[in-house]
Amino acid sequence: MHEMAIAESIAEQVEAAIAAAGHPRVLEIRVRAGALRAIVPEALTFCFAAVAQGSPLEGASLQVAVVPVTILCPACGVRAELEDGAPLICGRCGGPGDLIAGRELLLESIEVEE
Repeated sequence: MHEMAIAESIAEQVEAAIAAAGHPRVLEIRVRAGALRAIVPEALTFCFAAVAQGSPLEGASLQVAVVPVTILCPACGVRAELEDGAPLICGRCGGPGDLIAGRELLLESIEVEE
């Protein structure tokens, strides 16, 4: 389950950020994960809760937004969201599309207690 490693990484990054800013407790964390990362949001939130136990992150809510796979066709200019597992092919002209979203894993925001 790669979600555990991702949860650990998120926790490390957030703990470093709150320590540097001097905040005592985290309320909510928002993450954007591309569909190609194959992250199961429920599994990630479960793993994060386990990793956060006994830390300033304990009790913090982890919100995971899944970003769909999106391509841009260099031949005809079409921008399209693709179904999971679909080839990176333009639906209009059949040419190969350039991946513009769907691979990211981004710590978007941290809400802290004031």
